[in-house]
Amino acid sequence: MFDYRSMFDLTGKTALLVGAGSGIGEATSHGLAVFGATVFCADVDAGAAEKLRSNGGRGEAVELEIRDSGSVRTVAERVGTPDVLVSTPSINSDASSYVTGAFMLVDGGWTAADGRSTPPL
Repeated sequence: MFDYRSMFDLTGKTALLVGAGSGIGEATSHGLAVFGATVFCADVDAGAAEKLRSNGGRGEAVELEIRDSGSVRTVAERVGTPDVLVSTPSINSDASSYVTGAFMLVDGGWTAADGRSTPPL
């Protein structure tokens, strides 16, 4: 089996993982921690994001609602400039559908995948 730790070392690096409460985000947060990163696990459900620390990883759970610019600013101020950024959130826009929390620049303004306008970070 290939020794993936020899590929790269994240010791001393800071990672911000948005959507860390479950699924791909949760799994990725554990992977980053295994490679030595201190991981800020950001999720609308801070309790869910706390799983990394309860499993022995170095990091911190931070509550983040990506549709709220105040919440985004608070996390940005807390984390600073991360060495690694992974964004895997989903937005439950209604009970029957899920939309990825992707943002795009459209006509000079930021727009979320669900159509809401959001200020840039």
